[in-house]
Amino acid sequence: ELIKRLWLNRDASGSTKSINAWQTIIAGGIAGSIGPLCNNPMDVIKTRLMRQETVPGKELKYKGLIHAFFTIWKEEGFLALYNGLIPRLMRLSPGQAITWSIVEQVNKLFEIYLPSY
Repeated sequence: ELIKRLWLNRDASGSTKSINAWQTIIAGGIAGSIGPLCNNPMDVIKTRLMRQETVPGKELKYKGLIHAFFTIWKEEGFLALYNGLIPRLMRLSPGQAITWSIVEQVNKLFEIYLPSY
């Protein structure tokens, strides 16, 4: 919504028009990227915790969420927490871009054909 508000077209009278389809696609793509950027480290940690081997008599590499976070950061660097981000963005961002573009177009149709709702 923030990106949408920044792009809203205003005519000479100051009234707001709707944004263009290409703008909704870009805004949807940006919105679809924010979620993976924020939660990718947690997904990496969750995957590492789930996939670690449990050998009787041997201590686990990751003891919990916080321990796994700092162990990964220390041993592999901070960017290791973002492993797999690019394929995830390539999957989610276009889907959100298309979804939000369609939502905006349908809203425009409702405003034209059902203005009282």
